[in-house]
Amino acid sequence: MVCILISLMGVPEKFLSVAEKLREMGATNIEIAYVWDRTKENEGYKDDAKIHAALKEINPELAERFYREMRIKVWRTDFRQEHFNRRRIVESLLRETKITRGLAERIAKEVEEKIRSTDASVITSPLIRELVLARLIEMGMTEEYSRYMRLGIPMYDLERAMERGDVEKSVLDKILTQYTLFEVLPQRAAEHILEGFWDIAGKSRPHLPYAQAFVMRTPSRKAWLRGFMEYLTEHRFVDRPSVNIPANMGDDPTVLDIVDALREKVIFWSEADVPGARKSSVPLYSFGAVDAKTVGDVFIVRADKMAERVNSLQSLEVVVSEVEEGAEEYKKFKERFVKRGEFLTVVKGVEQASKKLLVGEDRVKGIFEGLKPFKFV
Repeated sequence: MVCILISLMGVPEKFLSVAEKLREMGATNIEIAYVWDRTKENEGYKDDAKIHAALKEINPELAERFYREMRIKVWRTDFRQEHFNRRRIVESLLRETKITRGLAERIAKEVEEKIRSTDASVITSPLIRELVLARLIEMGMTEEYSRYMRLGIPMYDLERAMERGDVEKSVLDKILTQYTLFEVLPQRAAEHILEGFWDIAGKSRPHLPYAQAFVMRTPSRKAWLRGFMEYLTEHRFVDRPSVNIPANMGDDPTVLDIVDALREKVIFWSEADVPGARKSSVPLYSFGAVDAKTVGDVFIVRADKMAERVNSLQSLEVVVSEVEEGAEEYKKFKERFVKRGEFLTVVKGVEQASKKLLVGEDRVKGIFEGLKPFKFV
């Protein structure tokens, strides 16, 4: 009731949060009103010491509890420091998961009790999130856990990346790969990637096309460059296109000049060691003398690896169907960012798989038809 009265009186939002906290500690309406009266001058309610002093005048026991409660500060990921407030846990759970408010408030209260049972005076928001995640796991809420998961890398890995000088790429790659595995793909499809059954060439860049491949059957650098520049200026349909540089052009001075001039606007890939280009040994494909297509992504499926873990064609069909489901979900996600482009599938190890399962290669290939493979290798 006091909060409603204060709101009607035009009291600032900052004091409303103080009033809410005091009410949770057991403060009466009169005590909250007294604190407001004593701290409203010069915005004294923003100073914990002044609030504490006002409480000591009317309720020393409550003042001591306020001191213990408000001593815990939280370092946020945006580098700001604020008082711990379990309401933020409730709000984030409701925003990021589908649990009920009652359950969110219960989890927040349990996490708060765990934090206050320690002697910590400063904690981080990632630690709070980890405590919430631990509670979600204990309650068997795996779907909510996945949605609330914090993506990142260990501090040790970050330090090694800084030592190597590739922190921007390696850190972002790891975070986006985690996102692809934990959020974009169904659980079984993600598990199969971890088991080595299949892979997505661009899983660390799910929001980008894998490559706009300019591959030549003629040694004419001039023709390649003309086609390259025309395509960029006239047919672009993504903000930052990706371009594959054929290995036989990796040491061409003219190509290197182009890479250097456009590296901020274009993502370059090459199997060769091209300064400014990202390393990629994924087999794309060849077209005409100067032709360009966009690859939405390349799926690499290992029939031989799958056959090593299954004991029949029927079991292989189950695994492939789960991979197919993952590929379809990935395509749907990709279409949000890349409106055009082909999804190519390369199936490897069919011969080894047929020998392992004691069946003909055609029967093994037939199982992969749903993936619409570009080629078997």
